[in-house]
Amino acid sequence: MPGPGGDLVTVAGTGTGTGTGTGNATGTGNATGTGNATGTGKPTPAASSVPGEATAAWGAWSGRDPNGLRSSLYEGVLVHTRFGPGPTHSFRYRVAMPLLDLAEVGDVMGLHPAWSSRRPAPVRFRREDFLGDPATSLDGAVRDLVGERTGRRPEGPVAVLANLRTWGWLFNPVSLYFCADPDDPSGDPGPVSSLVADVENTPWHDRHAYVVGPPGVHRFAKELHVSPFLPTGLDYRLRYGAPGERLTVDLDALVGDRLLFGATLSLHRRAIDRASLGRLLWNYPAMTHRLTAGIYAQAARLRLKGAPFFPHPARRSGARSSPPVPG
Repeated sequence: MPGPGGDLVTVAGTGTGTGTGTGNATGTGNATGTGNATGTGKPTPAASSVPGEATAAWGAWSGRDPNGLRSSLYEGVLVHTRFGPGPTHSFRYRVAMPLLDLAEVGDVMGLHPAWSSRRPAPVRFRREDFLGDPATSLDGAVRDLVGERTGRRPEGPVAVLANLRTWGWLFNPVSLYFCADPDDPSGDPGPVSSLVADVENTPWHDRHAYVVGPPGVHRFAKELHVSPFLPTGLDYRLRYGAPGERLTVDLDALVGDRLLFGATLSLHRRAIDRASLGRLLWNYPAMTHRLTAGIYAQAARLRLKGAPFFPHPARRSGARSSPPVPG
């Protein structure tokens, strides 16, 4: 859940728990939404188990809305907390975003005239904004990546939790792709078997996709430089649950057993229909713009607090006119 203050998301929101800070794990990074930065504390999570090993049972995202769609809206809070190095820092943002079953994108975007996947609109789903080659289907690109990384290509529904391009602008610190086993006889998705967290930094717009197993706890190396206020050589610890009436994702950045950053995305499900899509745009009219502005605002606060600065490892010799970015 990268956002103002850390490296991945939570995303969306990244795990289960309470966080403090919005953005990428370890520092100041990209936030996943908009809202008021109020700050809050985050208890130190227990140490994870074997890296990459899930420690919770599989789950499936639940049911369909009355309109017959499995897609839904999620609304809640993203919290970022920085514990070091240097000064502590935390903030809290209200967020809202769709969980789109990738087989339903056209149906969902056709529910409201201000939303579209086929033409310019206030809220637009564009294939090229997301993972993989735009010439291939998004669900196919996700399945291929999971198959390449794990040796097991998911064959069930794929859903993405992410912001969409709003008033021409989009930045997703992290997009979360939930991959399920094939539908059960009732028509509901099977258990969630894997998650792809596609992380993007700013201002460089580098991207890296992490693939983990079923809902639970996973620890893995942090591969992408997201925040200039966090050092390299860190691990991520990701906790996540399957989408249901609630969805929680918790992402921590650690050096050994020392927690440097934590982000928690805590969301509640909302029905997706014409009225709810209209309300989301009304209540969060410039969410993606405010997200980007929030990242730089939180970075400026960290800089003023005297947080140590860690240049992008691949660009140490190049001058940068952009201000430091959290995450």
